[in-house]
Amino acid sequence: MAERNIRAVILAGSRNDGPLCEESSEAYEALIDLWGRPMLAYILDAVAESQMLRDPIVVGFESFGEALDLDGVTLVPAGESFVESITRGVDAAGEADYLFFITGDVPLVTGPILDRFVRACMDTGGEFFAPAVTRGASEERFPEVQRTYARLREGELTLGNCFLGTRDCIVSLLPVLEDLYVIRKSVLRMAWTVGPIILLKLALGRAGIADAERAFARVTGSVGHAILDADPEIALDVDKPSHLRAVRAMR
Repeated sequence: MAERNIRAVILAGSRNDGPLCEESSEAYEALIDLWGRPMLAYILDAVAESQMLRDPIVVGFESFGEALDLDGVTLVPAGESFVESITRGVDAAGEADYLFFITGDVPLVTGPILDRFVRACMDTGGEFFAPAVTRGASEERFPEVQRTYARLREGELTLGNCFLGTRDCIVSLLPVLEDLYVIRKSVLRMAWTVGPIILLKLALGRAGIADAERAFARVTGSVGHAILDADPEIALDVDKPSHLRAVRAMR
């Protein structure tokens, strides 16, 4: 595992023109203050602390360099869409074996949390990986934060805000990644996208991770795996005022 070239890409291209503007006047969500520092600083700390990730890339805005210490970090301009930002991250990453993408709004992650996920991916084998967090773990760690969960045979799960994949796989997935990202919090729309059979199984409470992985392979042509029991911090994205207030109250 140590010989794998895994490049970290932080997607931080969201302008602060949505619900969070009620809580902060910062122009970009990644620069919203948490405990005296921009939110993005904590993700950068986690990547720097990681033993598995290297040479971070931030897909964001030029002004980030004024607010953050970006020494050793490659900063590339955000795209006009989610897929364009991913594409720019892929282009900046060169010929890395794997690319680890994480959004710039999960400030509670740490190096060990990221390493546990990455190691689980490498031990599983495949081309694409996404973390799944159980409702029990999430509510035990963050009882005050409301999340969206899918009821599967393995339990009630929510997806984390990162993914890992081979470079070739991610390039091939670019046409469908934006659609999957946009609907990721809608259980029914996710199920319909990957097929009506899994939708029916979900409605009957009979769908499982294996069904989702088969559907993913059918739609994308790639081998994907959900990594169960990921740390709940990896799924706590600060994208609502209630989330921001809850996270700010943790210190």
